Amino acid sequence: MTYLTKKQSRRSPQKQENGMAMVGTMLVLLGITSVVIVGTLKSLSDARVFNGSLSEESHNQLSQSTQVGNRYQAEVLSETGIRLSIQWLVERTTAPTNTSAFSPGSVSSFYGGTESSGWTKITLSQGPSTTQLTNIPQVSGDIYVRFYPFTSNATGSRKMYAIESRGEYMGFVFLSRVFVRQSSFARYAYFSDVCPTSYWVAGLTRFQGPVHVNGVDATGNAVNSAARLNILWKYLDFTPPYRNDWIFTYPDEDYFTTSMSYSQINWQYSYSGGAMFYDPNWWYPIWEHITAAKRPPKTDIPIVTMPVANTNQRVAALGGTTAITTTGIQVPGTAAPSAGIYINGDVRDMNLTTSGSNNTTQIIDVKQYDTTNQQDRWTVITMNPVADTTQVHVRTRSNTTAAWNISDTTGFATDSVTNYSGVPNGVIYVNGNIGEQTGSLRGGLTGAVANSITDTNGNVTRQWGMTIATEQTMGVNINGGIVYQTLISNSANPNNLLSTAASASAACGMMGLVAGNIRVTDSDDGGTPLTNVSVHAICMAYGTFNATNPSTRPAGVFSLIGGYIVKNNGTFGSALPNGTVENGFLTNRNYDQRVMDTPPPAFPAVEKQFQILSYQRAITSLG
Repeated sequence: MTYLTKKQSRRSPQKQENGMAMVGTMLVLLGITSVVIVGTLKSLSDARVFNGSLSEESHNQLSQSTQVGNRYQAEVLSETGIRLSIQWLVERTTAPTNTSAFSPGSVSSFYGGTESSGWTKITLSQGPSTTQLTNIPQVSGDIYVRFYPFTSNATGSRKMYAIESRGEYMGFVFLSRVFVRQSSFARYAYFSDVCPTSYWVAGLTRFQGPVHVNGVDATGNAVNSAARLNILWKYLDFTPPYRNDWIFTYPDEDYFTTSMSYSQINWQYSYSGGAMFYDPNWWYPIWEHITAAKRPPKTDIPIVTMPVANTNQRVAALGGTTAITTTGIQVPGTAAPSAGIYINGDVRDMNLTTSGSNNTTQIIDVKQYDTTNQQDRWTVITMNPVADTTQVHVRTRSNTTAAWNISDTTGFATDSVTNYSGVPNGVIYVNGNIGEQTGSLRGGLTGAVANSITDTNGNVTRQWGMTIATEQTMGVNINGGIVYQTLISNSANPNNLLSTAASASAACGMMGLVAGNIRVTDSDDGGTPLTNVSVHAICMAYGTFNATNPSTRPAGVFSLIGGYIVKNNGTFGSALPNGTVENGFLTNRNYDQRVMDTPPPAFPAVEKQFQILSYQRAITSLG
């Protein structure tokens, strides 16, 4: 984000995921359906009568209509059960962790339902109310609901379920099945739990994907009524569709959502002489200069809970294996990796390189210091998806003074070489920091992310993806570019790879970065100042993600392809009201559209948000 640093004179300018149906709503719909059916019955009761009884033709019509109506009621009950089930999931604080089929009522109360042979049963009264038609009796219908968790739920961050709902009415049975999956935080181009105190500035800040701001107070459970979100917009592009003025380029109606009220957004109009308050709603066409969606943001929506901690990445890396307690690297499994990669202890430096066929082999170079044995540890992990092999090469050398000498590779002796058949799941969990977090802030994470495997037509046959994560109180230094291999445009400085790309291609790998705090350091491993930095990753910080010394470092450009997800918004630079950068970074945030459906492995999920993957009318139950 950017701080405004100088004031100038003023002058006036020219003039959710789909919501789930609530229980009450569905009952009303059921009542309406019943009235329609009753209306049909009444019309048939007026049919021709002979000797006080219906003709055979009228009787058949009445019977057929009754059967159709009863079957339809069973279908409505079944679909109501699906909606209630999804609503029940949304109302849970955390998604159910069951690993075998279960009834929702066995986990938590399910709208007054009772347990029945592994299903939760709800009985609803069908038919008109007594005030509508007293001579038509109320008839009860039943809903039975059951959940089937996916096996990946045991270690996966996004829970997936098949949900079955069986509607029974007057002898008719209708079975519906839906597959749902938790949404991932990777879906956001920008997410901030606390309202940013700095400005979003047209020309400096651009969002190409969904944006959400909770604006919570110190409790984290309610909106801070004193918070104000500052947005500096421009009116300089006079050629439709006014792209040069846009802050939000994502055209969907959910381009910008916030739990704050509309009055908490401080709209500032930027012009050559300064800036002044001007609400775009005063002249509606102004929205076309702010957003591709051409409409105001959605405000006052429910808070999207941001986790204060997440163990899913650790679980995914270990896969049930007991973690090592000594400094070093652990690949669970014997002959073949059974999970991800676990790194115990602080990492002084981590460098990513690629090799092999079409640069699809990922090499991770890890430097650590073992305080117990007073030695440097240099581990090189080589993962080759084409050959489906992994090698872990460990080297050590004595260092009794704990000297910081990560660039010096002399004096190392091989400690061990371990070969595996297969590659890990892509999750690298560090039980420590990556880079020095105090003092000179030396070391960190940098390098190239391997390409995915493609066929001769360029179609991806094996997606390469990694998530590098730390414990929620630890930090990661970005001390150079983290770039998708195929998008590298400048490799003159191997410590800081650069890219001019604005989007990722299908052949690119996928990178996630999750830590307590993330920061871009002043210089790279070679001591060269970082004025321009490219980061290709979906980044999530339980604290903040910022640049060191944003108000004094030289002006440059921070280019992101991925997502920026934080508890507290970070500062990257300072600018004048007209958008000119004084110090620090101009931030180019480019969204990676691929993460909507394919986030990095084990990337944190959003509680209380689920995607419907498939809806089916079933014949037989899964269980």
